[in-house]
Amino acid sequence: MNDIILQIENARYQQFNLSSPFRMDYSLVSHLMNGWKMPINITQESNERAKRSAAAANLSPRRAKKPRIEPPSSTAPAAGATPPAGALPPPTPPPLHLAPRVLFSAVNPTDQDRLAAIVRQLGGSVVTSPAEATHLVMEKLVRTCKLVSCLVTVKHLISTEWVLDSQRLNKFADEAKHELRDEAFNKMFKCDISEVLLCGEQRKRLFEGVTFFLTPCVKPSRSALIEMIELCGGKVEKNRRSYVSIQEMHNQKPYSYLVLTVPNDLHLVYYLLQSEKTLNVVCSTEVVLSAIMRQKLEIEEFLVKID
Repeated sequence: MNDIILQIENARYQQFNLSSPFRMDYSLVSHLMNGWKMPINITQESNERAKRSAAAANLSPRRAKKPRIEPPSSTAPAAGATPPAGALPPPTPPPLHLAPRVLFSAVNPTDQDRLAAIVRQLGGSVVTSPAEATHLVMEKLVRTCKLVSCLVTVKHLISTEWVLDSQRLNKFADEAKHELRDEAFNKMFKCDISEVLLCGEQRKRLFEGVTFFLTPCVKPSRSALIEMIELCGGKVEKNRRSYVSIQEMHNQKPYSYLVLTVPNDLHLVYYLLQSEKTLNVVCSTEVVLSAIMRQKLEIEEFLVKID
């Protein structure tokens, strides 16, 4: 066989003149076909015995399987039984419109899973979007994108102890006892987080009437910044405007159009930064983060300028 494979181009293996190349020629394997041509002798007695066995099998009824009955769980309380001393009754969930919608940020993933289970057990829900949240739970105050976005939407900024205290009480605890406060944090970012939460619906109008354009490499991420801007009533455009168009908007209402950029993208907005044409509309992304944390849009501090 190996010789055939190695000599496949040989003329003797190139004969394709058969009239029907796929026809089966039994004469070539006659020694294998003999067994198929010999009859099998079956006695009348064997035939009758086989028929009787088949008939008996069809007539005999099948035994139904006995259903398996699981024994009652030893841990399940019997009906009407008195709960053990010290055991808490099942929690009574709050009305749906009052149930906390909790978002976690800067919490250890293992702890977060455990805390989320407690929230659900007490009748609350765990959400993933700041727009849905009423409560933001953190281990400590750290500036994250979720924190900044939630400063626009939530009613309470609380520590993880609130969840654990709620579990002990078998109902949601008073949020006022677990508010996150950190004077060093407020001093670093020149804000007062507690005061921001008291601004109510006004927080959602902070960027009303302001249009933003974000250059490609902005940080935080584009999606995070868009979420923050839109939660505050602002608008983000996908296409960059011309100098003339921006100038017209700026003349009608100063700072109604802002460009957010980072050093790697300065070449894209250089036409707005030339000293003889500057419109003071190009800012770092910090202008959005700080405006939300201070509830005041301050442009001058975050303007981008080139030497």
